[in-house]
Amino acid sequence: MARSSGRVEKVPPGSFLHGPSGIRYEVTETGEVRDAGRVPRKLAWFVGSGAEGTSYLVENEGSLFEAPVTWYARKKRWDMSPGYQGDRTADWSRAIEPSCLYCHASQVTPVYGTRNRYTDPPFKQGGVACERCHGAGSEHVASNGKSPMVNPARLEARRRDDTCRQCHLSGEARIARPGRQFAEYRAGDLLSRFVSYFVFDTAPGGRPLETNSHVERLLESRCQQASGDRLWCGTCHDPHRLPAQPAAWFREKCLACHQPDPCRRGPDCASCHMPRSQAVDAGGHGVFTDHAIPRRPSAAPRVSAAGRPWKLRPFLPEEAGDREMGLAHAELFGRTRDERHRREAMRLLGPGVRVE
Repeated sequence: MARSSGRVEKVPPGSFLHGPSGIRYEVTETGEVRDAGRVPRKLAWFVGSGAEGTSYLVENEGSLFEAPVTWYARKKRWDMSPGYQGDRTADWSRAIEPSCLYCHASQVTPVYGTRNRYTDPPFKQGGVACERCHGAGSEHVASNGKSPMVNPARLEARRRDDTCRQCHLSGEARIARPGRQFAEYRAGDLLSRFVSYFVFDTAPGGRPLETNSHVERLLESRCQQASGDRLWCGTCHDPHRLPAQPAAWFREKCLACHQPDPCRRGPDCASCHMPRSQAVDAGGHGVFTDHAIPRRPSAAPRVSAAGRPWKLRPFLPEEAGDREMGLAHAELFGRTRDERHRREAMRLLGPGVRVE
């Protein structure tokens, strides 16, 4: 987490030809990108730890935009960024809003009243800093250490889990509460005071694996259903360090609930029951851990365009409201152009509201 953003200094040089557009992208070691002979664009900032890949941002007069090229670490090659694979032209216009940065950088400095403008630099500290999970350090310092820092493990379950959910829950749509912003959330508070999350209303196991679906899939697992609030992210993950021997570390966590059972596949529980699989939104690159903890690994569900889920439900029941649900459908219509979302948004938001 501490290495999830920063200023670009140098990148692996390379090039690739994007088939649908016929454009060849060339990336230099200094981060200049040439496409179709145009004036080079400079990769200014990176986001992502680099374990699976690294995405990049370009800057134009103080505004940040996503670069259409991503470095994929496992394949050691450049290719189109997720969501850009089918583009017929080079698209450098996708705005990086503050909510895109909050989970990758610390002390983000947006210019309020604009969509994607920032002061210089756009964030004062690269990576995820201590305050994201432990609350404002300034209050602790000002009180001479008497004001305690937040320890998520000591919070009641909802507030504890929200500390992780602020970044590891994306859902299909996230809608700000009236008069609130996601950026106002601080560790120890309730996320639902600031934003409402919506997910597709599918049967358990009916949702394909996505790059950031850890929270939703864990809640679908039999382990979570049997353990209830006793099982949370911190049960298995130490956010401050990586285990030297991951297989043994995670097996120990499993054996806290399960009886030891000799396995012909060896003592690596996670390789079978939390398989690393291709995510549907990763653009054909990278694999991600399935937190649904299936008893037997199975292929991700395949659905046709006509059978693709579209109905939404609130992630938490108290987040249900016509305003929030209607805005969630409107947001999805903007992304998918699926008329079902537009009709549902207009129905929920009431007469006189148009969704374009």
